[in-house]
Amino acid sequence: MRISLSRTIQVERERLFRWSQDYTQRLAWDVFLSEAYLIHRTAPDVGAEAFCRARSGSTMVSRYISWCPPQVAAVEMVDGPKVLARFSGSWNFRETAPGSTSVRFVYSFRTRPRWLRWLVEPLVGIIYFAQTRRRLDAFKRWAEARGQSD
Repeated sequence: MRISLSRTIQVERERLFRWSQDYTQRLAWDVFLSEAYLIHRTAPDVGAEAFCRARSGSTMVSRYISWCPPQVAAVEMVDGPKVLARFSGSWNFRETAPGSTSVRFVYSFRTRPRWLRWLVEPLVGIIYFAQTRRRLDAFKRWAEARGQSD
């Protein structure tokens, strides 16, 4: 299943990209997470791993598979909730006008057990869609407020 949501944020692309991948600032805007940090690295890049704990308590370790500032950062799940057979996500940043950026979060996942996927996957999709919308809206509010104060 694939979930894709985007918002236009009134901040230049380079700053948005940098802010979105700054784990020292992540919890200031990310309403989905209660804990987030890089494992054995100080900055994200291909191969870097990140630990994230959702407010629900579930955890995921992901590995960066693409790192192309200020355009895209993409990760895949290394270890995560038992309900997920696989998970990947990308955050894409496209300048739409000077000082304006389209930010798109795309998440792809498969659930388990396979024999129950027909039921579980749409339910997880509904939850992820709602959480992703809240997360992206929170990033927009935080970034635009921060952009005005900088």
